[in-house]
Amino acid sequence: MKATLGQKIRELRIRKGLTQSDLSAGLVTPSMISQIESDKANPSHNLLASIAEKLDTPIEYFLTDTETQMEKVSVYKIAKALMATKEYEKAIPMLLELEGNPSPHVSSIDVAYDIAECFLHTGHYMNATERFEAVLDSAMARNDNTIALLVLNQLGELSFLEKNYPIAIHYWKKAHEMIKKGQPAELYLHAKIVQNLGSVYYKLGEYTEALQYYRESNELLEGSHHFKQIGDIYLDLSFTYRDMGEFEKAAEYSQFALSIFQSLNNMKLTIDVKAKYGIVKGETGQLEEAVTILESCMNEYREIGCEREIGIVHSDIARILIQGAQGDSAYEHCEKALRYFEEGTLERAHVYRMKGQIESVRGDLEAATSLIQQAIDVYNSHQSFGELVKAYSLLGDIYKDKGQFKEAMECLENMNAAMEENLRERKIVI
Repeated sequence: MKATLGQKIRELRIRKGLTQSDLSAGLVTPSMISQIESDKANPSHNLLASIAEKLDTPIEYFLTDTETQMEKVSVYKIAKALMATKEYEKAIPMLLELEGNPSPHVSSIDVAYDIAECFLHTGHYMNATERFEAVLDSAMARNDNTIALLVLNQLGELSFLEKNYPIAIHYWKKAHEMIKKGQPAELYLHAKIVQNLGSVYYKLGEYTEALQYYRESNELLEGSHHFKQIGDIYLDLSFTYRDMGEFEKAAEYSQFALSIFQSLNNMKLTIDVKAKYGIVKGETGQLEEAVTILESCMNEYREIGCEREIGIVHSDIARILIQGAQGDSAYEHCEKALRYFEEGTLERAHVYRMKGQIESVRGDLEAATSLIQQAIDVYNSHQSFGELVKAYSLLGDIYKDKGQFKEAMECLENMNAAMEENLRERKIVI
């Protein structure tokens, strides 16, 4: 059953934490809002428009059905998933469609921010800047300071990328002043804004100001788990002191940075050993225990800022789950792993190969062929002959299942050629 106009207004009001008095203020009496929500009275178009504005909702929502709105929520989730896997070009048209046909269940400011972020990551800096500035205006008008701080940092980073350092300083200082005036900010974002100010002043050769901001950023992070960022700040401080001619202090901060990175390496080594233990557990058939250990390793890697290792563990879990015939769960971990690997890397190729294996078992041989071919392209570019042998073997089996025997034979020939190169590389044959 479709929701009535009154039910829609009531549901949105409650979701946004407003009372009937809050919604009626400046418009009508609270009792009139009560009657409208009970479907005992129909608002005029002007009143409905005012109610929609107070609920931060396009008036069209009250004239469309719930099913359409849920479809838009689904589209937004897909767009966010594409962004998570760095497929920004594919996400842009979906987000633009949502912007043109908004839904109350999807925040318009979030959609606008996501569009700007997609433009940033696809190198469309002018479009990104225009979009972020529009989001900033909207956030300021609504006193949404959390979004405003995020946008100010992004605008600063965009300006820095374009070497427009005075404008970068303007945005980062504005964010810094908002925080100093009492606007709460997530610790990492706060420290990043301050560190960015240090970086831009260092770039301009204004070392005294750079030192001031680096120290402030370091003080913010002391006692936190952002070890890598602390190490980066110490390194920045050492470069700044070196360029100021204060070599003793430069050496001191270099040593601090070295100690941090050495500690990180020692911590990482401990987690690496634990992860290998989890992998062995999985390879001996103890899947549940293996996944528990490896998920614990991911959390520990996250605490010390080892993002790439998180992706590798997702990849390891996927491989173990494939061996245990848990294809659906393995596929989920493959998708998560891809978020951590850049295009053209061997790690990404391994994930493509595993996804191809899963699609082959599912019976989607076309998807399997495409994925394994992507893996082969990367392996070829790296001259990774051992991995090419495995990939061509898989692809040949898929072609046989498809009845494409000519292509299967070509895969066999390529596999043999890769095997010979692999042996030659290992000095087994001349």
